[in-house]
Amino acid sequence: MKKEITITREQFFEFVKKDGETANQISKSTQHYLAYFDNHMATGKKIGWNWAAFCCGSFWFLYRKMYLYGFLVVLGGFAFKYPVNFLKTNPYNMHIIAFVLFVWGCRIAFGLYLNYIYLCYSNKKITTGMLNSGTNSLIVWIILTVELAYEIWLRFY
Repeated sequence: MKKEITITREQFFEFVKKDGETANQISKSTQHYLAYFDNHMATGKKIGWNWAAFCCGSFWFLYRKMYLYGFLVVLGGFAFKYPVNFLKTNPYNMHIIAFVLFVWGCRIAFGLYLNYIYLCYSNKKITTGMLNSGTNSLIVWIILTVELAYEIWLRFY
């Protein structure tokens, strides 16, 4: 099922821009999304590369205010990690190999497809009346702090 993008470039710009950006002052990340929008509208191509999505995974979703997606990715990681623990009895460390392959597979998929997923998400939000989204770095810092505190707690208790 092909999703049709019905928004204009201007609507997309208003949705993805960071606070304080104008049509004359555009950040690199906003330029990246606008270039992807132009390319997708001209060619219909879904694949593109997004280094931030590749490197940050679920944090990218949270930063872009796609909270449900971000938490689903985290839950999916946990759902994969714990069943793989049964491989720990294998002398070849298969659990580590399986987890690394899973993580890298997800990261590559994120890098390739999250521009398109974000475009579809933006299209849906804009057509339902949400005209701007921007970013939220505060939630990323909160979750990183909680995650770090949890890791410290695990090490010492």
